[in-house]
Amino acid sequence: MQSALKYTEIRSPGQSFTPTRPWLEFGIFNTRNPNRGPPFLQSRTAPFIRKTENRNLFRTPLPKHYNPALNTVYFTEITKKILNDFYPKHCPTPECNGRILDKEISTRTDLIRCPQCRHLTSRLSYTPLHHFKLPIWMFGYILYESLIQYPKVVTATELSKRLKIGYNAASLLKRRFQLFASDQLPKYKKLTYDALNDQFKDFLLPPNENRDISKIMAKRPYVCVD
Repeated sequence: MQSALKYTEIRSPGQSFTPTRPWLEFGIFNTRNPNRGPPFLQSRTAPFIRKTENRNLFRTPLPKHYNPALNTVYFTEITKKILNDFYPKHCPTPECNGRILDKEISTRTDLIRCPQCRHLTSRLSYTPLHHFKLPIWMFGYILYESLIQYPKVVTATELSKRLKIGYNAASLLKRRFQLFASDQLPKYKKLTYDALNDQFKDFLLPPNENRDISKIMAKRPYVCVD
């Protein structure tokens, strides 16, 4: 009885408990997924973003065939070297006397002009890259890969994955390279004939076909069809 009286003295009937902060602010009764961010009560109003700040959130779009893993400048120079050496362009005006076009344009890698009369033409026309729609550095890339991967053959599937282009585009790119290689066959044939004619001058094979000729042919070149 005395304890009851003491309890009534401690807690008077006019006293009431009013919490200063609701429990919802602590997120205890929040049934949202914790992986979806903070509770919605912690940010009731969305922050205001100015238009000038919103523009900085989006980056400028990269080029279509941008690939940071490849040195496109190096492969572009390889393509230009091939076109200048094997398919040079001459100025058609009579005043220039067939001068080779060697003046480049910084913004257009597929164009070239005469430094004297400023005659402009395409460096890809009437070459294996005629009507070439892809960046010209891709042709230098397939030449470089063919050299370092020899005797392995560069496939269209491999080119499609590395250059990030379609399979049909990669197949046509490989055909253009094969066309360039076929154009060099007469030159290669002449160089091979001249080299063999110089190395095997006054050289005769032994009349006996069963004789071993490994010692005779040890330091001489021979043609290997591959």
